[in-house]
Amino acid sequence: MGPLDRSPLEAVLFLLWLKALYLILRPSPVPTPPLLRLAPEYLLLIRDELASSPDSIITLALTCKALFRLYASDVARYRGKNASDLLLLLEKDLGDRLFYCPPCNRLHGFSSTWNPKNLKNLSLRPWRFMQAYLVMNRHIHGPPKGLALKSLTKTCWMTSWGDGLMWKHESSAKIIGTDLFLRIVHTVEGKASDVRDAIDEGDHFVCMHVTTDSVDLVHGYTRSMRTDHTVAALRDPQAKERRCGLATLLGQPTIFFQECKDAPGFCPVCLTDYTTTIEQANVTETYWQTVDRWVQKGFGAQNNNRTFFKPTFDGVRVSITAYHQLGSCRNTDDWRWRALADLYVPRHDDIECRSSSLRNLRRYSPGIVKRAWQKQQQRPETRWSWLK
Repeated sequence: MGPLDRSPLEAVLFLLWLKALYLILRPSPVPTPPLLRLAPEYLLLIRDELASSPDSIITLALTCKALFRLYASDVARYRGKNASDLLLLLEKDLGDRLFYCPPCNRLHGFSSTWNPKNLKNLSLRPWRFMQAYLVMNRHIHGPPKGLALKSLTKTCWMTSWGDGLMWKHESSAKIIGTDLFLRIVHTVEGKASDVRDAIDEGDHFVCMHVTTDSVDLVHGYTRSMRTDHTVAALRDPQAKERRCGLATLLGQPTIFFQECKDAPGFCPVCLTDYTTTIEQANVTETYWQTVDRWVQKGFGAQNNNRTFFKPTFDGVRVSITAYHQLGSCRNTDDWRWRALADLYVPRHDDIECRSSSLRNLRRYSPGIVKRAWQKQQQRPETRWSWLK
């Protein structure tokens, strides 16, 4: 029986049923925001109160179409003279998916899954400013803006040289006051002679200005072109004798390292303090080797990188704990960040190239960064931990 074959009563009941179904399934109307319930005169008074900050007027106009039409004349007059102020205001509201990039003066998207594994390693060479910036956004604006502090906590491995031993990097971070601090523990272990080779032949940095060893024993030249600063505790006590072969001729016992515990050190250029520990321990050698395999469908060889672990034995462990003060990470012009991450840093003996990026040892004495880290007890990050 079709709709036309129904009796008048059945047709009326059918239509009432359809209307009831529509009322149940239709989306509920969105209530009008309290701001839009105000008379236009009051909205114009709000605009007049914000006249000293055109960026605030534009931000308010972008909240909905009704306000955009009401403030259309202000939007038309805005020339974006202080676009950074406007973008920073927008970042406060959209900081869970967008961030302001100071170098290019734009808003960019980001993923909440960003972490140090996206980088080559945890040393400061490939460090990305924007990751530190996003962590500070979470601290300033609160969740879910930016990135969590734990996103800077990671363990990874870095090659020392060729197929030699690998350095283990373990990072953690703290926010002390308004500055971001980073601690990286660099560890290499194995047979004493292998660890000596990993340090002398490798190219490993505590920061951009302090290297584990700046002299290549094979080629005999200084690798570190930016600085001559090295970790004093890692120097070879028999370097001269070993180069000339005198240690073997004189029958002297082979000594590759002098054991030490938390030997202090600092970088005279950036805000980095570190301690060095050299000790006898049960160790496991870790190698990064390249294995060549013939490709069946081609004429060349394919390189496959593999990590090899040797059984535990009695050896030497070298551990360097570095403490870095990165600054507030709000702008790349901050001297603390520039001193830490710049590829070129003026040398101490180059008077013409001196700049404020050099560490003022009167104000930032050796060990001050380490003491700040150890003194501060980091509070657990909660939803409201950003509130002061």
